[in-house]
Amino acid sequence: MVSLKYVAITVRDLDRSIRFYSEIFGFKLLKVKSKPEFGVTYAHLKAGEVDLELLTPLKGEPQTQKSTGDDLTTKLCEAGLNHIALKVENLGEICERLRAWNVRFLMEPKFSGGSGTAFVLDPEGNLLELSQEP
Repeated sequence: MVSLKYVAITVRDLDRSIRFYSEIFGFKLLKVKSKPEFGVTYAHLKAGEVDLELLTPLKGEPQTQKSTGDDLTTKLCEAGLNHIALKVENLGEICERLRAWNVRFLMEPKFSGGSGTAFVLDPEGNLLELSQEP
């Protein structure tokens, strides 16, 4: 049997990304640790059954292989990690927090029968799908 252990995202500003995922989505910071043998510092966060690892280089800036396109269609068609889908309890409330952070929405929240979906970019430009289920 295989299960997903965590998702890791390389970030430019570790503190900002920790605040983003903690303040908006309620992730709890479990630890921050430097790994000189890998050349990174990382933070491990958890929300429910979802584990997230944020990494930043000890020296210099992260390298990016992302395309310059930032519309939803371009992001959905990129090779590699496509997006992270987060199940949220109150999509409207989460979207208000995201707006306070001036987060870019690629698809504004759409609601139907108690369900809702929105697509946004995190501080590093990673695509997040936010999903509220009835």
